[in-house]
Amino acid sequence: MTISIERTLQYYDLPADEEELSQSIIHLFVIRTLSSSIENMYKGQNVKIVNGINIYYPDQAAVAPDVAVIDGMVIRHRSNKGRGSYYVTKDNPPPRVAFEIASDETWARDLNQKLGRYERMGTQEYFVFDPNNPQVWSKEWRKKGRLLGWQRNGVTGLFEPKTLAKDGRMWSQELESWLTIELVDDDPYLRLYDKANKRRMTIDEVAEQAQRQVRRVKRLVRRNQAERETERQRLEVEREVERQRLETARQQAELRAQQAEAELAELRRQLQAKDNAQ
Repeated sequence: MTISIERTLQYYDLPADEEELSQSIIHLFVIRTLSSSIENMYKGQNVKIVNGINIYYPDQAAVAPDVAVIDGMVIRHRSNKGRGSYYVTKDNPPPRVAFEIASDETWARDLNQKLGRYERMGTQEYFVFDPNNPQVWSKEWRKKGRLLGWQRNGVTGLFEPKTLAKDGRMWSQELESWLTIELVDDDPYLRLYDKANKRRMTIDEVAEQAQRQVRRVKRLVRRNQAERETERQRLEVEREVERQRLETARQQAELRAQQAEAELAELRRQLQAKDNAQ
């Protein structure tokens, strides 16, 4: 979706009300993979994918989503201090979709306080994913699995819980994608699949696919060149064999002609001798 109305990103030198904690390796990899897949989806469109910036909305504490999708976002820096902040106004839309990747220190806040903040600022979909082994969610939350999601009700403006499909996936209406948990080296990642069940690739995967295609084409070219060289050599061998066959046939014909001449000369000699004897 391309947004034609230009939005303005404003920066504010506001203090953060809560300190963001460092990320684990799996936490970081999940964010990178998810961000890159969504960024590749919206390549060439007026949609920005942001990570970890402070998003402010009036009368509530800031949120810093691990992954957020914002339509029509135009970056304009106000000051060096405010480069990590974004203020939601009538001209600056809230994140259309937000993801929080749970950690031991943040999961309770992701599932409680932040849920209400995203709801109030107008986010359409909100997801929380727990990639940790073992899971950090406890008690009743753990029974719900690793992925939870909420969809904004267009009438009430309130979040409604999403449900998992029978195969354990969750549909994102805004991203038009299935959110699917996949294991990579025993660690759970969150991947996206389209309606046709084709995985939405990351930017790196697209680049690697292009490189594989280039390598495949180069192999085909080399194979064709090798086949053409083999064919050229085969034809040269055939031509040489034919040349030698013709040369042998010429020599044999020449030899037969010489033998015939010799026989004819001998016959003439014998006839001449017979005539002389008479």
